[in-house]
Amino acid sequence: MLTVFRPAAAFLTAAVLLTGCGGGGGTTHATPPVGSGASASGTAPVTLTFIVPKGPSAKQRAAQSPGRQPKYITAATAAIKVTLTAVNNPSTNAPITPAGGLPQSTTFQVTSTAQNPNSPGQCGTDPSNANNIKCTETIDLPLGNDALTIAAYDGFSAGNATGNVISQQRAVAAVQQGAINSLTFTLDANAGTFTVTAPAGVTLASGTNCTGSTITGASDISATCNATITGLNATNFNVTISDAHGSVIPLGVPGAPTLSVLSSNTSNFTATQSGNTLTITPHAVNVSAKITLASTPPNTSGASPGDGLSTIVLAFTVSSVPSVTWKTRTATGLPRQNGAAGVLNGLVYLAGGTTKPAASFVNTGSTQSYDPSTTTWTTLTNMNVPRDFVSGDGLAGKFFVVGGRDGGSNISNAVEGYDPSPSCVPNPGSPPDVPPTVCPGTIPPIGWASYHAMNHARFHHRAVAAAGRLYVFGGDSSGTTLVATPEAYSPDTDSWADLAAMPTPRDDVAVGVLNGFIYVIGGRSATSAAVTTVERYDPSTNTWATVAPLPTALVYQHAGTILGRLYVAGGYPGSGSPVATSVYYYDPTSNSWNNGPPMPFASNLTETSASLNDILYIINLGANDDQLVELSSP
Repeated sequence: MLTVFRPAAAFLTAAVLLTGCGGGGGTTHATPPVGSGASASGTAPVTLTFIVPKGPSAKQRAAQSPGRQPKYITAATAAIKVTLTAVNNPSTNAPITPAGGLPQSTTFQVTSTAQNPNSPGQCGTDPSNANNIKCTETIDLPLGNDALTIAAYDGFSAGNATGNVISQQRAVAAVQQGAINSLTFTLDANAGTFTVTAPAGVTLASGTNCTGSTITGASDISATCNATITGLNATNFNVTISDAHGSVIPLGVPGAPTLSVLSSNTSNFTATQSGNTLTITPHAVNVSAKITLASTPPNTSGASPGDGLSTIVLAFTVSSVPSVTWKTRTATGLPRQNGAAGVLNGLVYLAGGTTKPAASFVNTGSTQSYDPSTTTWTTLTNMNVPRDFVSGDGLAGKFFVVGGRDGGSNISNAVEGYDPSPSCVPNPGSPPDVPPTVCPGTIPPIGWASYHAMNHARFHHRAVAAAGRLYVFGGDSSGTTLVATPEAYSPDTDSWADLAAMPTPRDDVAVGVLNGFIYVIGGRSATSAAVTTVERYDPSTNTWATVAPLPTALVYQHAGTILGRLYVAGGYPGSGSPVATSVYYYDPTSNSWNNGPPMPFASNLTETSASLNDILYIINLGANDDQLVELSSP
């Protein structure tokens, strides 16, 4: 900004030496000829005072603690270049062309900032503000209204300013013969890039401008850089602006740009800025918006001729995801491995697998149900045929358990369904034609019954209910032969139908339903290796598509949907690797995986899971194979 503007100032007609600020150079010019449009001639001396915001030395910067905000690093200033861009007649405003033409320039090298700043040709600490450097010089400029551009550079070579423009100002000086011509100005900081630092808990997409916890740039990178906020709490980001040399420009100092948020309010987010703090508050989960920051030079609006600097912007995308946490619930009270779990009428059902009544685990048909509203377990009647490595889910009023391995180690295609409906419904009847139905005081449920067997015997498979059918994916038919053909059960016809083959046959997969699609996640390939493969099945078209792979190969993992995201928890990365407590969630919009909160128990590799009302239940964890945990939104 122009701190003092008096009549006076015009350009270099003789070489100038800045003894205190270092060597300077210019070009010797003759008196401007009076030509077309010229109505003044001659030159007059002009005293120029440069005010430059001061910063610490490189040594001082290195000694600063990480928590201290560094000052604007004008120790990088190596040269100041003054350029005459136009001369106009003060009476008619007609252009004047000085000898040598336009533009003309001279450059002062800055090598010392510890001299008397009030003496021409010297630089030192500004007596009126110790945070600034002040340089003074007297030069000759043409008579008339002279348009000047003054710029500080971070390089000097062979008498010329080189490198980056780190600060700049423009001025118009009315240079008069016989007057005291002086001009004082503060160089405005030339912003080059933004750096936005995300706090802990915010996930950034990985890319050129989006690395670790920082977003860096001066353009619209919203298509490639996304910051993901968990939950609906206001989240504070730190924003800094740097010049082209890489020096941080502190806000509020003379010549600093103004930081603002252009897209401050959307239907999905509110973004506000105070100082270096950008606060972003989501209005909902699973939404996104573009946040645009602007760094505006201080002398651009309502001032003439401005400082010649440009506003820079940085635009990035911000998204919100649910805040989810693990909670330990009531243990089942019955150690169990490799059972089946599913949901029906708001309850979680658990059946089959193996239990340990004595020294070793044996196949079981034991059945339990869990009521989330009371966090209690109820023991139900046993399955007809005990089996382990089963899978199941709730559908059409029944909890179905399919496949598995029986007590004789036979791989099964059997299907049983548990009906919790009462086995007797009191009815007064219509005497004398219809006698009344009288039920006992305690009415048992209908319980277990057999249904049409699957087309393919299998164990180590996964079943899930979706779109009115029970779908079964993956598995093994012999211990060494993977089953590539999934199938679906229709309860209205009690029949099974084969589906399009899995592109990648696997067993011990996780299966989850999201937005009408069924995702088959990870598992073990034909080589017995854990895989990262994730394939999406569309029940409406009976087709497959491959989506982004898991970050880590997993087998025995679990999947469930929570508030529009597909979560995958636990599992085993592969032979010799530690059992996983990792959690990942899948964003279908960006087709990407991100980290979630780790499980409170490591996988036993024998537990089971179910997903109900945006809650993922994992059952039979812990040292006793009976722990229940849930992943849910607070």
